Amino acid sequence: MEFLPEDCTARIVKLLNTQDKGVFDLREDSLGLGAPPPLDEMGLENQSLHRGHAGGDDGSLILVALLLMLTVPAAQLVNSSVPTAYMDEEFHLNQVQHYCRGDFSYWDPKITTLPGLYLASLAYVEILLPGADYFGYGNSLSDLCSRPAVLRSVNLVLFSICALLFREIALHLDPEKNTLRATMKALVLSLYPLHWFFTLLYYTEMGSAATVMAMYFYSLQHSYWISALFGVLAILFRQTNAVWVFFVLCVGVLEFLENVTLVRYHPDDDQLRKVNEGKGKEQDSALQEPMRDGLRKRRSATMNWKQPTLGSVTSEGARGGIILEIRDLIHRAWIHRTAVLWNFCPFLLVLLGFLGFVIKNGSVVVGDKEAHKVSPHLAQILYCGLVCAAFQATVHFNPRRIVDLLGTLKRKAADKPLFGLGVFVAIIFAAIAVSFYGDPHPYLLADNRHFTFYIWKDLVQRHWSFKYLIIPAYIYSWSSIISLLAERQKPLWILAFCLAVAGVLVPTPLLEFRYYNVPFYLIFLHMSTTDLGKSSSRLFLTSIQFLCLNYLTLYIFLKWTFQWPNQPGALQRFMW
Repeated sequence: MEFLPEDCTARIVKLLNTQDKGVFDLREDSLGLGAPPPLDEMGLENQSLHRGHAGGDDGSLILVALLLMLTVPAAQLVNSSVPTAYMDEEFHLNQVQHYCRGDFSYWDPKITTLPGLYLASLAYVEILLPGADYFGYGNSLSDLCSRPAVLRSVNLVLFSICALLFREIALHLDPEKNTLRATMKALVLSLYPLHWFFTLLYYTEMGSAATVMAMYFYSLQHSYWISALFGVLAILFRQTNAVWVFFVLCVGVLEFLENVTLVRYHPDDDQLRKVNEGKGKEQDSALQEPMRDGLRKRRSATMNWKQPTLGSVTSEGARGGIILEIRDLIHRAWIHRTAVLWNFCPFLLVLLGFLGFVIKNGSVVVGDKEAHKVSPHLAQILYCGLVCAAFQATVHFNPRRIVDLLGTLKRKAADKPLFGLGVFVAIIFAAIAVSFYGDPHPYLLADNRHFTFYIWKDLVQRHWSFKYLIIPAYIYSWSSIISLLAERQKPLWILAFCLAVAGVLVPTPLLEFRYYNVPFYLIFLHMSTTDLGKSSSRLFLTSIQFLCLNYLTLYIFLKWTFQWPNQPGALQRFMW
C-alpha cells in the first residue's frame, strides 16, 4: 500500500475531522450524502480578501474619472443635438414615463425585453428627486422622466459600474495581480466602440453589460447566491442573458470540481480509486489507497505528488481529447453531486424560472413576437468572430500574428489528420451557414440608419461570391481568438464559451453588432497577458483605435443627418 505525502494527508484528515459549522465528511460526500463544505475549507475562499486591495482604491477612482472626462462631454453633445427620443428610444422612453406616472399596467407592444431598464431608471430617478426641484428640473417623477437627458444619464452610472467590474475581473484573472495592468485593460475595454456609444442613448446595453459582468465577477469570487441574483437582473434587461447565466454556471462548476476533488481518476481504470481512512495509530494520520485487481500499478511513493486538478488530470489523458475531459468531469460531478447541487442550485433556480416564463409567455421576447420569431441564424457565429477580431485588429491582424497563426495551422493540419479534418468541417459549416442560414432580417433591409445596412448592401450583397470569399476570414478570426484564449483557459472553458455564443446568437435573426458585446468582453478579459497585458504599446494602440472610432461615429451621428421623404423635418442619423 502507498500513502499520500504527509503534508497533503494532514490537510485532508484535518478537513475530514472538521465537524463544526456544518462542515460535512467527505467520506459521506463520496456516497452523495451529507451537507456541502464551506468553500473556504476547499481552498475556494473569497480571493478578494487576500489580494491586498479594495474596490475603492485610487486606481478605481482614476479609471472612473478618466472615463467620465471622455464621456460626459459627448453625452452633453448628444443631449443638445438630439433632445428628443431617437430610434428605439421612442419605445423605451415612452414605457418608462408610464412607470414614472405609476401606470404599471401599460406595455408598449413593440418592446421585446423585460422591464429591467425601466425599473432601474425608476429607482435612479427616485434618488435624484430630492435635488431635482432645487436645480429646477421639477418636483415629481413624471417631470424628471419627461427629460430624455435625465433618463440617458442612468447609463453614465451603469457605464462607471461596468468599468469597475472590468477592472476587478481583470485583476482577478491576472496571475500577477497587477493593478496598473488591470486598470489599463478596464480603461481600454470601456472605450470599446459598441460599448461606449450606447452609453449616450437610452438603450438596454449598459444595464445588460453591468449585470452580466457583476454576475460573472461574483461567480469568480464564489459568491454564487449573489451571482445568481445578478443573473435574474441580467435577464430582466435582456432575455438572452439566460444563456450567460448557464455559462457562468458551467464555469463555476468546472472551477469548483477542479478545487474540491480529493481523489485521482485515471480514465483507463475500471473504477475510481477510493480514499479510505485507515485504522490504528499510524493510519489515523494518513489516508490509504488499497490496491485492487485491474488497476494500473501505482506510482512510487518516493515520487513528487501534488493534488490533482482538472487540468492536470485531463492533460494526462489528452490523447483522448476533449471527450475524455468531459468524461472525467462527469465522474467528478457525480462524486461531488451533493456539493455541486448545494452550491450551484441558485443558478438552476434562475434557469428553471426562466424556462417557466418562456413556456407561459409562448416566446422568449415579450412584444413584437411575429418579427422576432426564433429561427436558426448560424451565420451569426461567423459574424461575431470576425467583428470581435476586427475590433482588436492590432492583436489579431498584425502581420506577425497572421504569419505565425497560419504557419501553426498548416503544421497541425499536416501532423494531425484529425485537426486538418476539423478545419475542413469548419469550412463546410461556414459555407452552409452563409448559404442557407444567413438570410437578412426584414428590419436590416428596411432601416438605412444602421451601419450594418450599408455593410450588407454594399459588401455582402454586392456579388453572390463575396459571402464565400470571406469564409477564410471567419475561420482565421475564430482560430486566432481560440488560440489566444487557450493560452490561459482550459478546453472545457473554451467549449462552454463557444456554446454560449452560439446559444445567444443562433436564435437571433437580426444582424446588430451590439449583440456581440458580451462575447467581446469575455474574449478581451481572458486573453493572455502576453498579448494584452505585458505589452503596454499594444493596449495603447488599441485605445487609440477605439478613441478614433468613437469620435468618428459620434461625429457622423451628430453631423451627417438626412431626412426620409415620408417624414419631412425629422432628422435621421447614422449609428451602430
